[in-house]
Amino acid sequence: MFTRESELSSLACAKCGHANDAAARRCESCHAHLHLVCRQCGVANDRLASRCGDCGARLHRTFWRRLKSRLDRLFNPYELLVIIAGLAALILIVIGMSRQKPAPPAPAGGDSPNAVGF
Repeated sequence: MFTRESELSSLACAKCGHANDAAARRCESCHAHLHLVCRQCGVANDRLASRCGDCGARLHRTFWRRLKSRLDRLFNPYELLVIIAGLAALILIVIGMSRQKPAPPAPAGGDSPNAVGF
């Protein structure tokens, strides 16, 4: 079986499957990153690898870690606590107001038996 030299030195994109030059950093077709750099040791790894081939560190963050980092960028924890406490207080006030009985309607002018007329 004969293979071309270009096929040996190509790297398939994990996102679209396009064959790219092995030295490329991004896919020529979809512009996705072809490698992930380890945050611990700085080694470039295959995009689909779950752990670094050199040091074994995780390359991808879990959903909860990504969500936490996005929330941390939006609010610091104290601001988030104040917002949640404010919303809880507002909900309790609305519930308390809805449970109050409405005041009975006031009698009209002189129709009341207790009214003193001059």
